[in-house]
Amino acid sequence: MDASREAAMMLLREVVPVVLVSVCVLAGCSPDGTRTADPTPPGATASTAAPSGTPSADAALDDKVAEARRLVERDHGVDPAELEVVRAERVTWPDSSYGCPRGEQTYDPGPFPGYRIVLALGKRDFTYQGGEDTELQECLLLE
Repeated sequence: MDASREAAMMLLREVVPVVLVSVCVLAGCSPDGTRTADPTPPGATASTAAPSGTPSADAALDDKVAEARRLVERDHGVDPAELEVVRAERVTWPDSSYGCPRGEQTYDPGPFPGYRIVLALGKRDFTYQGGEDTELQECLLLE
């Protein structure tokens, strides 16, 4: 009986630490059920925002909203008048991907001043991002 008891104790000493580490790792990886509403990539900072439905005092930002509306119409065939402005803000991007890196492409390090415009049609959002001197590009954020 002493041999079986010793074998059980040895098994516990080997298995318990592995189980504890596995539980800790899995707990750290599991989703907490909350979803962030801010798709700001690491390193990007938003400096101003225009409330939905109200005109902005920033003419350049208003121009970018109009550009985003035209791009949604071009890219998706949506009537610009049907789009709601969810977010319109100036952003300082950490690199020239403007928050939307594509594949294995390399980007110039920033900072790059630019914009994030989020328009919505019902529950569907259209996110366009870019720099001050670049055309906005659609950014398909993983949610």
